[in-house]
Amino acid sequence: MRKVIALVGVIGSGKDYRAQQLIKDGGFVKFGFSDGVREFCWDLLKWKPKNNDEYEFFKVSNITFMGNKLTGREFLQSVGSKMRELDPAFWAKYWGTQLESKFNNHDNIVIADCRYPEEVLEVVERSKQFDFEFKFIYCNFVSEKYELNEHHSEHMAQRYLTHKHGEDITTVIQNEIVNLKK
Repeated sequence: MRKVIALVGVIGSGKDYRAQQLIKDGGFVKFGFSDGVREFCWDLLKWKPKNNDEYEFFKVSNITFMGNKLTGREFLQSVGSKMRELDPAFWAKYWGTQLESKFNNHDNIVIADCRYPEEVLEVVERSKQFDFEFKFIYCNFVSEKYELNEHHSEHMAQRYLTHKHGEDITTVIQNEIVNLKK
């Protein structure tokens, strides 16, 4: 059966590391909800990082955009937040429409950045639509980048802090989020 694994966790909890393991060992392909935010931001800035090192440097660097001084990470978060103010499901819907062709062309998909209830719903809906088995796995590895903060993108992951690193939280997250939206 084809699979979608969505990783849930706070900053620095090992989501990207786990995604890389699944890519290497399980033949998964990685797609993320934040891919759309980044592409949108690169268009705004008329710049795109050439590689992951340049991207990581961007996230911690200070930039000025329309008179506002922000780190790169804050810039990405603020653009994402502004679009969510217009429609809480904006990025989840964007992700879903962008991935239709990818769902048809891949058997194993990992999503390393499931952060909002709307994204959980989109994973469930698209997985069912394209006949994928889906799982939500909690990442709670405390790396040097591990961070608990009050940004709204971290709230959902923080609700599951009592769960173990690598734990399948599909039933928990479905009961809490999917069933609440019915």
